[in-house]
Amino acid sequence: MVRKNYRMLVAAMTLGLSVCGCGPVVTESRQASIENMSSEENINRGENMNNDGFTTIMNTGYLNIVFYEEEEYISIALLLERDEVIEIGEQMQKKNPNAYMHGYNWEAFLNKYLEYNAPEILAVLDTDPEAGMYAAYINETDDHAKELAEKFGKIMQTLVEDKEVTLEFLEQYGDEIEWD
Repeated sequence: MVRKNYRMLVAAMTLGLSVCGCGPVVTESRQASIENMSSEENINRGENMNNDGFTTIMNTGYLNIVFYEEEEYISIALLLERDEVIEIGEQMQKKNPNAYMHGYNWEAFLNKYLEYNAPEILAVLDTDPEAGMYAAYINETDDHAKELAEKFGKIMQTLVEDKEVTLEFLEQYGDEIEWD
């Protein structure tokens, strides 16, 4: 539990977030930096951002996947307070009243989605969701783990940006999901 909390804190600090009782919140001083990192040329850039021992695998502004070399894990953070994520969350709740999309329900939804579509990712994933952020970790750092993290990122990006895919899955499997 301590390691998971530490990882969530490190992921939040990497994104310039402050953690409070209601979940991570983007500080104003980091907002411009996060938006700059999410520009098209920086998505999937795979280069060391600032020599602090981490490499960004993917950053869309609402989704950040980071490889931490010294700690030997990959961190995945879905920021639930970003407009794109809020919008799909609201549409999901209209389709299924149980789908109030805080971090714990994103965990339930993504676990079910991965169970049917990418069980190899689910097999290596540890999660630690919060109210304002879905956080997950892969405790391996080899090339295969990085490929799985990228694949998971693309899946999450599709689920946030392609409402038809998300709402169709929700309609078909929503009753099987163990909502919080």
